[in-house]
Amino acid sequence: MIDDSHLGHTTRVRLDHYRQMSGFIERVKISKVLLMQDMDLTEKFVGKSLDEIGSIPFEGIFDDF
Repeated sequence: MIDDSHLGHTTRVRLDHYRQMSGFIERVKISKVLLMQDMDLTEKFVGKSLDEIGSIPFEGIFDDF
């Protein structure tokens, strides 16, 4: 028999929670790609997965304002 509770949560609660988080994580990853394209930084990250890209350097981004 499989224990259906993990940290006191039922399978349904876990699935609902992680499904919500997966949508958020996908939006964050898409935002990374859009920012890199907008800032013309795609060449800098060639060959890396989105998980390997921790942060995007924002040096000089506000110089034009």
